[in-house]
Amino acid sequence: MSSRSIGQGTCPKCGRRGTLVIKTLGGGYYAYYRHGRSWCYLGPLNKVYDEVRKSLDPNYVEEFDGFVGRVRMSLNESVTSVFSWVGVIRMGIMYLLILGITFYILLLMALIVMYQDPPLFLLVGRILDLINNAISLVITYMYIYNGFLELSKIDKTYGLGFGGSLIRLIALLSLIVFDSIVLAINVPAITGYVIKDVIGAVIVIAWALIFTPIYRLSNAFNIKPTNVGIIIAMIGYALDLVPGIVLIGAPIQFIGEGIIVHGLGKLPVSRSQ
Repeated sequence: MSSRSIGQGTCPKCGRRGTLVIKTLGGGYYAYYRHGRSWCYLGPLNKVYDEVRKSLDPNYVEEFDGFVGRVRMSLNESVTSVFSWVGVIRMGIMYLLILGITFYILLLMALIVMYQDPPLFLLVGRILDLINNAISLVITYMYIYNGFLELSKIDKTYGLGFGGSLIRLIALLSLIVFDSIVLAINVPAITGYVIKDVIGAVIVIAWALIFTPIYRLSNAFNIKPTNVGIIIAMIGYALDLVPGIVLIGAPIQFIGEGIIVHGLGKLPVSRSQ
């Protein structure tokens, strides 16, 4: 992402004096007013052109017109497409959140009902885990993988997210195969924990790659809640790897994912809408 300062003017959004800055993202142009350390986002340049031009001091209007004359406003269509596919990814994260909460509640219910029968609870837990991973695999492929696949065609900076979603798919498939083997034969508990922790660590790395381009996009549009949600979710994923506190890590993860979904909903365009 690059930016260019055009000149001084009065921000049409907040009425304060500031500097008009045009940022480019994915081939599109976006107007901001910078007020010291704070920013006001005005919108895609082709949609706010008139009010931005009127907001500038007279001696900067000519420079602004020259800049607009040199850019291809039609490129904004590619940015709209970026936001659309980010909306698809947002839907995937939301469905994973709903799925996670559902199976977390089911696991708690099983724990309450079967706390006096550990072997039965362990069996039910493994079956729930297998079903959860299978559904997660489908959601990840349909929304997150396909979303980043299309985004990476538009802007190569989204390649990290595509790589992360691919790694997550492979890791989930590995968990499904392993859980199936565990249900079929008697695998020692310590062996099972080690293997699942290793795969779990790979999934945490995959999420870090997935969230990196989302973090950058949120920074570009000053959507701070999304970035806070990413940090919280990553803490939750990491805690899931620590034996004995899985029940603590999951709620933290859910809170983070909920904030991410809310934050991404503030982007100008969503394919899901």
